[in-house]
Amino acid sequence: MKTEEIIPLVIQWAKDKNLNDPKKQTLKCYEELGELAKAILENDRDEIIDAIGDSFITIIILASQRRLEKLLYVDLSESLFTGCSTDSYSLAWIYSDIYNEHFYYCIFHLSDIAKNHDLTLNQCLNAAWNTIKNRKGKTVNGTFIKEK
Repeated sequence: MKTEEIIPLVIQWAKDKNLNDPKKQTLKCYEELGELAKAILENDRDEIIDAIGDSFITIIILASQRRLEKLLYVDLSESLFTGCSTDSYSLAWIYSDIYNEHFYYCIFHLSDIAKNHDLTLNQCLNAAWNTIKNRKGKTVNGTFIKEK
C-alpha cells in the first residue's frame, strides 16, 4: 500500500484503540526511536525495518492527536536531507522535531535512515502496519498494551 493510504488507517486504528493522550504518545515515539537506535547499533536489518515502521506509526498517531496530520503527507522525492545525514544526526533531529511538532521533518529524517540501510520508508511502514492492523490488546492509562 502507498503511504498516503496507510496514514488514515493508522489514525483510525489509534482512535479505535482509544489512544488520545499526546503526552503518552510522545513517550511512545521516543521509545520506538530508542529501539531504532538499538537496531542500528546491532546492525539488525529486520529490527531496523520494524523500528522505522513503528516510529513512523507513533509519529502518525501523535500528529493526529495534535490535529496536524496534514503535515504527514510529504513528497519524499524532494527530501531536503537526502545524502547528507547519518543515522545519529537523523535520530537527534527526530527527537527535536517531535518535541517541536515538526512532523514533516520527522518523516524526512526517518526516510534518510531507511535509505542509509537500503530501505524505503514506505516498505518499513507497510511492514509495521501489517503487524499491528489486527493486533489485539487494551489501552491502559493512555498506552496500548498488546496481548501476548
